[in-house]
Amino acid sequence: MAETSFKNFQNQPLIEPLIHISALKAGHMRDKLKEVGRLWKKYLDLIMDLEDFEPYKTIMSSQTSQPHRAVVEHWVRQAVYQRMGQPVPQVAQAPNPLVVNISARHCHLTQEAVDALFGAGHQLSVHKWLYQDGQFAAKETITLVGPRSRVISNLRILGPCRSLNQVELAYTDAVALGFDIPLRSSGDIAQTPGAMLMGPNGFFEMDSGVIRALRHVHMHPEDARFYQVSAGDFMTMKVGGACGVQFEQMLVRVDPSFKLEVHIDTDEGNACNLLPTTTCELIKV
Repeated sequence: MAETSFKNFQNQPLIEPLIHISALKAGHMRDKLKEVGRLWKKYLDLIMDLEDFEPYKTIMSSQTSQPHRAVVEHWVRQAVYQRMGQPVPQVAQAPNPLVVNISARHCHLTQEAVDALFGAGHQLSVHKWLYQDGQFAAKETITLVGPRSRVISNLRILGPCRSLNQVELAYTDAVALGFDIPLRSSGDIAQTPGAMLMGPNGFFEMDSGVIRALRHVHMHPEDARFYQVSAGDFMTMKVGGACGVQFEQMLVRVDPSFKLEVHIDTDEGNACNLLPTTTCELIKV
């Protein structure tokens, strides 16, 4: 499958092999659904292995090399139900697919901090583009020094630069370093602990800004309308699987630049054993 390209596949429409499903005898819905599940997985895996995905890139971020698996699932789910002539379930009616990502410890820095740590005029370079347009994990990393003189090295910087300095840790990170960190939404850093940052060019002292980020969901306004929520509301996310849980107090953030994406930290991700195939559902409260 590694040698498959879209050029070799483009004359075999994704949905065309599903046409025989409708030929199954009426009343055999269980057989239909089993067949749909088998084909869904087959073609989802096939699409994710394509080397040449240019026809799909026009509807993705220009920085993204291939669509997130959840995006492809959303396309396939809608197409399958349309082909079967069956009512589209609620999850497939959403304007955009729900992507859930684990946000590992990282920091956001001002240009002033970057200059101090890496040298005057230094510009962050892209290591990996993130799901939100224009956001990236930088190649540059720093060392975070905690109050007990314990350190976390290779702390990733997320770019581009911001108007404030902020370090986001999981509780287990904070305990290891000796921090007593509050649970805050991003940007709310008043009366939070500070820290010392160390880079190849020197040190930078933060007076405040070390937090555990409140779990949150990024939404485009059309997503907010679909889920009937507004910025600042809270939702619940139901996570399936063997370690299924419900995460309450999921802060809603809305902006026209946002894609629908949930961020949870590593403690939360490990608690529910979040995998690319784990089912997740947002619930209005």
